[in-house]
Amino acid sequence: MKSNHFFKLTALFISVAMILLIAGCSTNNQNDTGDSSNQSNTEKSETDTANESLNVENANITEKYENEDSDSSWDTSTSTIITLNGTTATVSGSGAAVTGGTVTITAAGTYVVSGTLTTGQIIINTTKDDLVRLVLNGVDITADKNAAVYVSKARKLVVILAEGTTNTITDVESYTYADAEKEEPNAALFSKCDLSINGTGSLTVNGKFSHGIATKDDLVIASGDITVKSVNVAIRGKDSVTVLDGKLNLISSDGDGIKSTNDTDADKGWILIKGGTFDISAYNDGIQAYTTLQIDGGTFTMATGGGWPGGSLKRGSHATNNDGVVSGENLTTGSYKGLKSDKIIIINGGTFTISAYDDSVHCNGDITINGGTFTLQSGDDGIHADGTVTINNGTIDIKNSYEGIEGAIINLNGGKINVFATDDGINVCSSSGLLTISGGDIYVNASGDGIDSNGSAVMTGGTLYVDGPTSANDEAIDTERGFSMNGGTLVGTSAVAAGNVSTSSTQPAIKLSVQSQAAGATITVKSSNGTVLVSYTPQKSYSSVLVSSPDIKTDESYSVYVNGTLVGTATATIGTSGGMGGQQGGGNQGGNRPGR
Repeated sequence: MKSNHFFKLTALFISVAMILLIAGCSTNNQNDTGDSSNQSNTEKSETDTANESLNVENANITEKYENEDSDSSWDTSTSTIITLNGTTATVSGSGAAVTGGTVTITAAGTYVVSGTLTTGQIIINTTKDDLVRLVLNGVDITADKNAAVYVSKARKLVVILAEGTTNTITDVESYTYADAEKEEPNAALFSKCDLSINGTGSLTVNGKFSHGIATKDDLVIASGDITVKSVNVAIRGKDSVTVLDGKLNLISSDGDGIKSTNDTDADKGWILIKGGTFDISAYNDGIQAYTTLQIDGGTFTMATGGGWPGGSLKRGSHATNNDGVVSGENLTTGSYKGLKSDKIIIINGGTFTISAYDDSVHCNGDITINGGTFTLQSGDDGIHADGTVTINNGTIDIKNSYEGIEGAIINLNGGKINVFATDDGINVCSSSGLLTISGGDIYVNASGDGIDSNGSAVMTGGTLYVDGPTSANDEAIDTERGFSMNGGTLVGTSAVAAGNVSTSSTQPAIKLSVQSQAAGATITVKSSNGTVLVSYTPQKSYSSVLVSSPDIKTDESYSVYVNGTLVGTATATIGTSGGMGGQQGGGNQGGNRPGR
């Protein structure tokens, strides 16, 4: 199976690795050199080369799994029957032997196990070419030395959860290693070779020492009702993890939910999830891949680091913006993210409800979202990439965050996006970065800048509504190198400054200062003949308004109403840096400043 896994991404990963050396975003990286949960925060310096980051929209994982991974059929007449009986067991058939409480399987074949083993374990030690199928037909195994099920050698172990059965395996809190030098095994169900799990029965794994389920090679979960309670990682496939279906309830008291850690082979260290139902409570990250994390479907409920802390972890420089902010700066000393990868995240579908102490979705490389439904609560960023964030479709509701979406480059091409942030709503954090909005329905409610680009921004389509800040030094639209308005509908409001669009735009805009208006006061822009061109109801108080739409024409005059009352008129121009007049006086033009 390993020879067929995953198309070669060597050149891609080398390129991404180079990008990570020059990326201009802050990040909380997990310093993972093995199974340790010690993690640290780092800040990456800003450079002018962030736009070299790769767009990985088409870099999907190639599905590579075999029929034997999902084959749950078995026949007692052709199987070896193992009956567990307290501190010992009996064997009917060939290929297995019992010594005290240890059952050792030494040949390929199907082994059907039932009963209770109070002190012992099952060991698989065959040749490297053997396929072993282990049918759990109602078992309760409690280990006495280390792992409850330990695969020392085989080509692959396929664990089958027999229909209608309940199965439990539990290891011990203190191990006597079979291989002390390598400190193995280190999980209640541990394999040194490929491991697959299927069937319709249930399996509860109690990993009292470290991991729950772990393999040093490839792990495939095809089906089953699986509950894992572990100290460290609940489910770990060093080379890869593939989940096709099933119900997974994962609880880690001091580690990740699902993890793949191979950091030496470019075509390994990935996670592919095709479907299933996931309930994950993890002390650290929910799902973490070293290379690529790809999710095509499934339903995910996830809490990491105890969940959203009730506010943002960073105060930033907002001296007057303390509501809902957790006291202190950079409180995290580890990684407590929902979905995480060091290289690439691709999400093609799925339903995600994530409550994260840190970022909900985090990648040290690039993130591409092609679909899915997201409800995110984050102590830090909702979606963060050190490289590029590309959103092509999906429904994304970032209910709480410090910054909603952050990346060196951000491409918003479609979908429905709602962002609530205590600092910036959408932030391009590189001085050479670019925000591109070509489609989608986007709403931003930010206490800092609504749109903040340390580089530039361009909008060519879609709709963007920004309820901007009510405190000083921030704007609804704030870019260092200009916001080109070339298509779509934009409405930005702020109690301070709505911001500007640049003279490089091809679509005109109007800007107006009005008397302070309360949240819920509807803005309406009408043409000279009374046609309503734009109507929007901000959810925050405002006094500065910036509007652009394809229906607004250059050099024509427009009337602006608030709750049906005329508050000003303005002439549409290409760019707004020159200011617009109104019945309430000249426009508040607050100049651009570097974004944070």
